[in-house]
Amino acid sequence: MPEFIIEYPYILALFIFLARVADVSLGTFRTIVIFRGYKLLASLIGFFEIIIWLIAAGQVFKNLDQWHLALSYSAGFATGIYVGMWIENRFAIGNELIRCISFNRDILAKKIRDEGF
Repeated sequence: MPEFIIEYPYILALFIFLARVADVSLGTFRTIVIFRGYKLLASLIGFFEIIIWLIAAGQVFKNLDQWHLALSYSAGFATGIYVGMWIENRFAIGNELIRCISFNRDILAKKIRDEGF
């Protein structure tokens, strides 16, 4: 382990947090990409996701006596879910289809069109 991490252990906690945010964000994005049918892109994302996870988890397991690393690992996971959803929202991959069945189709169609759809 580099000496500056031994001197400043919270740098390792920050690294683990950021790595976990990246890992989980990629995982969330990968899951959405899978559902959209992009198999090759999902595989590529999964490759980098696991490399990042192995590095972050390895540092936590190597230093189990430092509770703040486990805390940063968990916080990175929670933040990564949010960031992954935000990333997917920005990319807006694919289309969504909603089918509506109504006895008053003219009223429903007008309301849907009024909302910009």
